[in-house]
Amino acid sequence: MARRTPRAAFWKRNPPKFTATAPVPNATAPAAPAASRIRCAAAPAQSNATHGQCMDLAKQTGATHYRYAFEIGWGLEALDYIVNGCAARGLKLVLCVFRADRVLPVDSTAANSYASTVVSLLGRTNGLCTHVEFWNEPNNSSFSTTRSAADWARAVVAAHAAVKAAYPSIKTISGGLSPASGAYQPNTWFLAACTANPALVNSFDYLGWHPYCFPHSPMGSQSWNAMKQAVDLWNSLKTTYNKTAEFAATEYGAPSSWTVTQFDGTHVFDEAKQKQWYEYYKTAFDTRGPSWPLVAFFTIRDGNAGTGTAWEPSAGVWRADNTAKPAASVASIV
Repeated sequence: MARRTPRAAFWKRNPPKFTATAPVPNATAPAAPAASRIRCAAAPAQSNATHGQCMDLAKQTGATHYRYAFEIGWGLEALDYIVNGCAARGLKLVLCVFRADRVLPVDSTAANSYASTVVSLLGRTNGLCTHVEFWNEPNNSSFSTTRSAADWARAVVAAHAAVKAAYPSIKTISGGLSPASGAYQPNTWFLAACTANPALVNSFDYLGWHPYCFPHSPMGSQSWNAMKQAVDLWNSLKTTYNKTAEFAATEYGAPSSWTVTQFDGTHVFDEAKQKQWYEYYKTAFDTRGPSWPLVAFFTIRDGNAGTGTAWEPSAGVWRADNTAKPAASVASIV
């Protein structure tokens, strides 16, 4: 997939006000027990052969599902390879669908076309797809040319209805939202989408979220913290729409070889720090605000995500030589 906005560059451009207080979990609700949570692995931007190797590692890490982002405009043989690979390994599929040109549907005709394409793609998965995600990071300019909340909401409403009509047992996930600032801050942007199209509130089974917080902890309570924003949105949906949303972290994780200097000093990530961050994520998913029935670590193996940002090449829980990092033992029980 195309690269996302570098997190370090994002925080450099938008330095938050640092509060040096101990992080305190926010409002709580019964979290999905770890034993019942779906653990999903992914390997973005890979060749078919590499996907096969990564599926093997996913199984060894205890994943039951494989997240695959298919871009409309690609050849269907790419999806067929993933489906066959999952079938051979006993993995289920979480399918994310968005357009290769990053253009969100601008009217109902385009939205219905997107919905029809999603249903058609699901028909090629031979019953292996259990969850479908409507777009990847639609509030991020790397994946949406306009970042229009209204256009995305229109697409989600149409796709959810079409999927439930054709495949009622498949769980739908609103497109995983990424950290951003201003009007594109994920909780703010999602509420704007609901205002533009109130039907969105009831057009997903799980609310997709990418709670990237590093170099800061997902247990942090700062207003700019992506996990705190998930809790804030969860509370806002209850208050405004009487909706108790369940969330799906369709991407999360941390690097193991990365140094960044930000507003509060220099942060150094090594393999021990990466493992610690996975432990923080487990605690956050278990105790903070919404339940998280599905979580997907960003990439299974080092190098799989390319070099779009400085942290991505070391974000795997397995090294490039197929040996496990300490974080792998935690990822298997998050």
